[in-house]
Amino acid sequence: MYKPELLVTPTSVAHVEEVIDAGATAIIIGEETFGLRLAGEFTKEDIAHAVEIAHRKGAKVYVAMNAIFHNDLLSNMYEYIKFLEAAGVDAIVFGDPAVLMAAREAAPKMKLHWNTETTATNWFTANYWGRKGAKRAVLARELNMDAIVEIKENAEVEIEVQVHGMTCMFQSKRTLIGNYMEFQGKDLKVEAAARIAVCFYMILSGTQPIQYGRIKTVPIL
Repeated sequence: MYKPELLVTPTSVAHVEEVIDAGATAIIIGEETFGLRLAGEFTKEDIAHAVEIAHRKGAKVYVAMNAIFHNDLLSNMYEYIKFLEAAGVDAIVFGDPAVLMAAREAAPKMKLHWNTETTATNWFTANYWGRKGAKRAVLARELNMDAIVEIKENAEVEIEVQVHGMTCMFQSKRTLIGNYMEFQGKDLKVEAAARIAVCFYMILSGTQPIQYGRIKTVPIL
């Protein structure tokens, strides 16, 4: 009988052994320069240590390189990918095709797991990235069980599904947010307009630090 992989996100090196002992068969880690939505920050030294612990206990280690990459990070990607290969990392999780292109040159044998959080909603897309070199596709969070089973039956790559944890916002959740705001007795249009106004005031007045690619502003619903 096939046993699905249980992938968990440890918060630190000390946490790695705990989650594996609790039943995890794989972990995903990384550092914020290259990865997003991480449970904890793992330096290169931490990654190497985590790999040693996980492999000793029979678990796999995946490293997140799922950030959106701008030109200034491209040259660093090659060195980082080569390090991950040397450290014995089992796969890299990516969304930006730049990672795939860099991995082809820096570590051709490295396994790649495609994960954009929101766009893996059909098996055509999963198979497209599979033919480009990905070994696994991580499905969008809002899919129901029927859609997941249908994709699995037609996919040429491994399929990963999130069952618990933090997630991204997609179009289909906007109704849920609106219902929640109304449940709280708030006028959604007024709340949204107020947040937009505050955002533009901060941007135009220079009172809010802006970093391209990671804009820190008041959330807009």
